Amino acid sequence: MDLNFNALMTTTKDVAAKAESLGAHISAIASLAERAKELHTALEAVTVKQSELDARQIQLDANLRAIQLALANQEPRLLTLTETARANTLQLSELKSENQDLITRTTNIQSDISTVLTSLSTQQYSLNHLESGLKEMNQRITENQQSIKTVLMVASFSLLVAVLAVAVHFIK
Repeated sequence: MDLNFNALMTTTKDVAAKAESLGAHISAIASLAERAKELHTALEAVTVKQSELDARQIQLDANLRAIQLALANQEPRLLTLTETARANTLQLSELKSENQDLITRTTNIQSDISTVLTSLSTQQYSLNHLESGLKEMNQRITENQQSIKTVLMVASFSLLVAVLAVAVHFIK
C-alpha cells in the first residue's frame, strides 16, 4: 500500500510539473501570437504606404512626361519647365529611395513573421509532447487509483473478518 501511495505522490508531482510547463508554453504562445499580430499590422501599414508611394510615383512620371512634352513645344518657358522637371526628378529620386526603404522594412517584417511562425511551430511540438506525457500520467493515476481501491477493499474485508472473529470469540 505504501508503494502505491508513493507512486501516486510521484505521479501527482509529475502532473504538477507538467502543468507548470504547459502554463509556460501557453504564455509563450500567447506572447508570440501577439507579436505576430503586431507584425501583421505593421506589414499592412507598409503595404498601404507602398501603394501611396506607387501612386505618387506614377503621378510624378506623368508630370515629368508632360513637362518634357511642353519643353519640346514651348521654348520661352523652357527655363521654368526645366526647373520643375529637376524638382520632379529630385522628388522622384526621393520617392524611389523611400520605396527602397519600404521594401527593406517589408522584408524585415516578413523575416520576423517567419521567425514567429517557426517559434509557434516549435511550441506546438512541445505542447504535443507535453500532452502525450500528461496522457501517460493520467493512465498511471488511473492504474494507481484502481490499485488503491483494491487494497482498501481487501483491508476492509480483513477488518470485517477480524471484527467477526473478535465477536465470535466474545460470544463463546
